[in-house]
Amino acid sequence: MLCTDYLYAVPKIEVTMSNANSYLDIIHESNKAMLDEVDRICKAHDIRYFLHGGTLLGAARHKDFIPWDDDIDIIMQRTEYEKLKAVFSKEADARFSLLLDDGYDNFFDYISKIADTSVTYARTAYGNEDFYEGRFSHPTLDFFVLDNVGKGHKWQLIRLKLIYAMSMGHRRRVDYGKFKGGMKAIAFILSKIGKLIPYKLLASSYHKISKEVKSLDESEYYFISNEQPHPHYWGLLFPKKWFDGQIYLSIRGDKYPASSFYDDWLTMVYGDWRNLPPSDMQRPMHVCEIEK
Repeated sequence: MLCTDYLYAVPKIEVTMSNANSYLDIIHESNKAMLDEVDRICKAHDIRYFLHGGTLLGAARHKDFIPWDDDIDIIMQRTEYEKLKAVFSKEADARFSLLLDDGYDNFFDYISKIADTSVTYARTAYGNEDFYEGRFSHPTLDFFVLDNVGKGHKWQLIRLKLIYAMSMGHRRRVDYGKFKGGMKAIAFILSKIGKLIPYKLLASSYHKISKEVKSLDESEYYFISNEQPHPHYWGLLFPKKWFDGQIYLSIRGDKYPASSFYDDWLTMVYGDWRNLPPSDMQRPMHVCEIEK
C-alpha cells in the first residue's frame, strides 16, 4: 500500500508504508506539543477541558495517541471555551495559531482549531484546497463546544442544520456526491441561497442558536453545538453529571483530564471501543489517503 499524500517539516518527507511511522511520529510530536500548550494555558487560567473523540479513545485504549490518528480533539463547556479564546493568542507560543471558525470569509465547518505552523503538509486528504488560508496545511487541535439542551432542542438542531447547509455556499468547493436522493437537491439549493448571505452573518446566527438556552438548570444534558451534522455525534446528549468530576488518563507518560464517565462516553459514541477497528480503517483521516 502507498500513502499518496505527504508532509514536510524540513526536510520534506514523501510517505510510503516503509516510512509511515516516522511520518506519524512527526505528527504525534506536534499533537503532543499542542495539547501540552493548551493544558498549560488552561491550568494557568483555571479553565476546564476534557479529552474528546479519538484523543480520548487513544488515551483510554492505548494510553497514548491512536497509532494512526493525526489530530487532537478536546471538548469544553461554552463558558470555558470563551475564556480560552480570550487568552490563547496572548499567551501561546508563536508557532501555535488560533483559527476561529468565523475568522475567515471561507467556510469549512464550525470547529475552531489550533494549528501548529512549524509543521506543514504538502497535501492533505482534502486535495489542494486551501481552506482558511492554509488551515488544513498543518497538524491541528479541534475545539468542541458543549451547550445546554432545553425545550425545543429538536427544532434547534434543525435550524443549525439549515444554517450549516447555507454556510456551505461559502466553501470553495462543495462535494454534492456525499448527499443522496432529495438531500442532494436540498443541499444544492440551500448552499446557493447561503452564498447570497454574508458568511459572518450566518456564523453569528449559528452561534446565537447554539447558545440560546441560557439557564444551566433547564436541562440535565449538553450537546456538541459545533459538531458537523453527521449521525456519529449529531444529536447525542451528554449528561451533565459526566462533567462534574474528572480523572486523568495517560498520553505518552503525561496525564490529561477526562470525564470520570469516559467508559460510558466512549461506549455511546463507538460501541465496543476496546477492540480495534478493521485494518482498512486504521489509517490517518486528514493527511494521508492509503491506497491498495
